[in-house]
Amino acid sequence: MKALYGAAMVAALATSACAQDAVISAPSDGVVFVNLMSPAEGVSLDQLAAELTEAMEKEIRTQPGFRAASVHIARDGSYVLNYAQWDDTDSVDAVVTQLQAGNLPELAEAFSLSTPEFHPYDVSSVTLAAK
Repeated sequence: MKALYGAAMVAALATSACAQDAVISAPSDGVVFVNLMSPAEGVSLDQLAAELTEAMEKEIRTQPGFRAASVHIARDGSYVLNYAQWDDTDSVDAVVTQLQAGNLPELAEAFSLSTPEFHPYDVSSVTLAAK
């Protein structure tokens, strides 16, 4: 199940499809998935991020329970990180089911380019810059 969540969480990674500001609040009534994706041999971080972005824009942004996501490229050239917000884990489970059924080919392509490691979180606190 952990590997499935990793794939689904990577799917949660959205990009310019969610160009508006995402809001992080605490306590949160949803769930956050942070995915650390190691690119496969011969795959660049830019290629992985682009494929993941395409999957978010074409397949994930319309999924029930999806709120927002962002894709981050490590400055040290090692990973792509996905921060994704969902209403609940049931919504993520539904995406995993669709992925397994072959209904999310763009997401499957993005996952094939990496080894994702996912971790679900609850937002505990948010600190804003002083004004």
